[in-house]
Parts: sequence; C-alpha cells; structure tokens
Amino acid sequence: MADLNKIHKSFLYAFAGLGAAAKEATFKIMLFFAVSVVFLAVYFPLEGWEKITLFFLVGMVLTAELLNSQIERILDIVQPENDPRVKEIKDISAAAVFIISLTSAIIGLIIFIPHILILLKSLT
Repeated sequence: MADLNKIHKSFLYAFAGLGAAAKEATFKIMLFFAVSVVFLAVYFPLEGWEKITLFFLVGMVLTAELLNSQIERILDIVQPENDPRVKEIKDISAAAVFIISLTSAIIGLIIFIPHILILLKSLT
C-alpha cells in the first residue's frame, strides 16, 4: 500500500503544479488554444495520425510553457535583482516556447485548413 500512497501523492503534487501554473496569464492562453485544438480535432473527421500529431503538439506546447515558468521562478529566487545574464536565460527559455508554439500553429493550420475549407464550401 505504501507504493499506492506514494503514487497518489505524486499525482497530487502534479495537480498542485498545474494549479499554480494555471494562475499565470500565458498558461491560461495556452490552455485556451489547447482546448480549442482538442475541440476541433474531435469536431472534424481527422485521420488518426492527424489527431495524434495535434494531441502530441498540445502536450509539447503546454510542457514547454511549464518548463519556461519553472526556469523563470528558479531564476527569480536565485537572482531577484535585474541581471542581464538572467534576462538572457529567460529570453532563451521564452524563445523555446515561441518556437514550439509557432511550429505547432503551422502544423495545426496545415491539418485544419482543408477541413475548414470543406466546411465553408458546404455552407455556401
């Protein structure tokens, strides 16, 4: 039973971390887009590989944002004063989130645009 208790606590810690992240504006924005992508993936008749790709990318973007927040918080503790080195590290971390987000958006558009065009044609 000790192992189950340990696993249970691990899940509680993870959910506490998600709760802490959900207070941040950028994570809320990412969650909005994640829910939108999941909704569209369920709504449109996508191939299995398209759904897997989209769900994987949603997970990657949210994970990147969590890691970025983690890095920023650690740096704020280690060096609370303005430091150009800390700023550069934070900027690089933000750039990583930007790259995975941009890549995901492009792939999402490639997957969704044909389905959106078909829907628009059917409405006219």
